[in-house]
Amino acid sequence: MRAIKALLLFVIGFFLALMTFPIAFFVSVALGYLFGITAILIGAYMIAKREKRKLPLILGILLLIISIPALLGTAVVHMGVLIVGKAVEEATKRGLVEGRAGEALKLDDWRITVVGVREAVYIRKGEDYYKAKEGYKAVIVRLRIENTGKETESLSTIWDFVLVTDAGKSYEKESIYSLDRLWSKEVTEEVKKSAVEFVELNTWSSIAPGSYIEGDILFLIPNNESPDRLHFKVGVIGGHEVKVKLSP
Repeated sequence: MRAIKALLLFVIGFFLALMTFPIAFFVSVALGYLFGITAILIGAYMIAKREKRKLPLILGILLLIISIPALLGTAVVHMGVLIVGKAVEEATKRGLVEGRAGEALKLDDWRITVVGVREAVYIRKGEDYYKAKEGYKAVIVRLRIENTGKETESLSTIWDFVLVTDAGKSYEKESIYSLDRLWSKEVTEEVKKSAVEFVELNTWSSIAPGSYIEGDILFLIPNNESPDRLHFKVGVIGGHEVKVKLSP
């Protein structure tokens, strides 16, 4: 094998070995491994076809010294990523828990009950009155949450509330300020009688062991739909996906 050919093959093999790791992780795993294997084969070819010349032998050995660790290192890192990814997937996997309104659900150190569901056009919060936007109605879901553990816990681990209606549509939790506030002159006796009291659940509060809190979650849905089920999560890593049937 001539020196020029040996140098050319070495440059090609060195490039392939150098690109094994980045190609495997940023383009294609199979292509990255192909780069590494090809670099090894080029090194072996240079040694086999050296024809008693020293330069192809030296360059071939040098290429094997570079390309074999590059391929093995890529494989080790790749396997490590797969193992870690699988472990993270298992750790973050959520178990589905189903129940019905009025049923207490035991979820880790929480006991959660959907106490009731109310629909209204007018809402009263304290001394203030609000009205759902035209074509919509408010759905108020009352929750009772009890801490059955031995330490004070934050409600922030109970999150991602979504209401699903009988039309199969999902609606996220709303703020009271999503409604139209009524001025005092707009608050008639009829409004006062039909208004539903809203006691907002503070999802950032903490609950001491052996105690509970009750509060409301607000949703807005079209007038021609009805609440069917409530979805929410318990726990930030892993934990539970909870589905509570609201309709009979």
